[in-house]
Amino acid sequence: MDAIDPETKAYLKRILNTVFIGLFWMMAQVVLGIFLEYGLLGESVSLPNVLYYAFFIITLFFLARYYIKIWSTK
Repeated sequence: MDAIDPETKAYLKRILNTVFIGLFWMMAQVVLGIFLEYGLLGESVSLPNVLYYAFFIITLFFLARYYIKIWSTK
């Protein structure tokens, strides 16, 4: 027998998906930006810096769209 209500299970699944995808995105940004030093500006702005920040903004846009899609549906 299933002890959890289906609506509650779906709600918890949305929460877990939101947390997991958000943490995965943040870890990817930390690895690319800090560990590989693409997010750190040196004496001048280089092509890898521009590509990293463009990637950051584009993926942030899609992450926000994903969150809106998940949380706007019942």
